[in-house]
Amino acid sequence: MGFCDTILSNNQPPAEGNFALPAPQQPGPFLSFGQNIIGKNQIQIDFDPSYLYQTNSSFLALSTSFLYGLSDTASIFFTLPVAVKYTTGSNHSSGLSDVSLQGEYAFYDNSNSKSTQQATMVTAITFPTGSSTKNPPTGNDTYNFFIGGTYNQIFIDWSWFVSPGINWFAVKDHTLMGSQYLYQFGIGKNFQSQRDRFIWAGLLELDGVYSEKNKLFGKKDPNSGGNIVNITPSLWYSTQTLIIQAGIAFPLLQQWNGNQSKTNYYATATLTWTID
Repeated sequence: MGFCDTILSNNQPPAEGNFALPAPQQPGPFLSFGQNIIGKNQIQIDFDPSYLYQTNSSFLALSTSFLYGLSDTASIFFTLPVAVKYTTGSNHSSGLSDVSLQGEYAFYDNSNSKSTQQATMVTAITFPTGSSTKNPPTGNDTYNFFIGGTYNQIFIDWSWFVSPGINWFAVKDHTLMGSQYLYQFGIGKNFQSQRDRFIWAGLLELDGVYSEKNKLFGKKDPNSGGNIVNITPSLWYSTQTLIIQAGIAFPLLQQWNGNQSKTNYYATATLTWTID
């Protein structure tokens, strides 16, 4: 997604490099959360196919997302994910996954002749619209809640961001899924651009998730929880109304408790249409 186009300072970078297009079309995170601030009353529609391959399992999904700018500093983001084909061994499942609703507020915006800076707060809720009884499951059958923050800085040729967050779950049938702690960092490089026409860029992200163990009737499940850090290179192309971003995540580190499947890779792409 792009970044906020309302900068409190009148001293702004020139319209070149990462600033060759309006702020919603400027390079932003790929797999990391947040930084979904666009202009007031603007709309962005995303289509996101993805494929996760694990030991003995694979997950093909398609998500459709809708982003709306409540103001120049606040947005709301709705995601509708569908399990196209989930496979574990000889078992297959498909159907609606857990939908989510996210709100984001940019509480800090600043700029100078070389860069822009922005800090945001993110909150989200995920609803149990999928199914945990299917094999493989298409959802968690419980609500989960998220809060996090982001900070980014964009230069003409470079950009970077950091985004920590926490995700926790409601108790369901005496089962409590372990809280998840997200720690994310990314750096981007502008490859080529033409003012008011297009931006080519690349991004490299480190996305970490530490998960606590699940609890059943108050007892910890030894085959749950752990830590994973993915490295994700991606490519970005945008015009005045279109954004295309594609990449693949590989695990740098996997430390799972007990007997759990390991991730081999996660491939995804995003097609975004911006409506003023």
